Amino acid sequence: MKIAYLQGGPPKYSDYDPGDLAVVSIEGGEPLLLTAELDRNVHSPRWSREGTNVYFIYADDRVRALASVPASGGKIEQLHPGAPAQLDGT
Repeated sequence: MKIAYLQGGPPKYSDYDPGDLAVVSIEGGEPLLLTAELDRNVHSPRWSREGTNVYFIYADDRVRALASVPASGGKIEQLHPGAPAQLDGT
């Protein structure tokens, strides 16, 4: 069993140093960074029903998009092109 989480620095630097989506075994060990190649802010990670993928939202030029990545690492797939982000971040 694994835990998906966001790994990054202080929130006040999130616009300049985006965090990564990571997974780690509940028993500990080295985390696997799933979005290291994606130079965008990611948030709202959710597991797929099968537990094989992690869904997340990322922002690109004020547009949010839904994406998926295999929990074991691999290619990030954009699932929905997104909508303009609101000024309040929602």
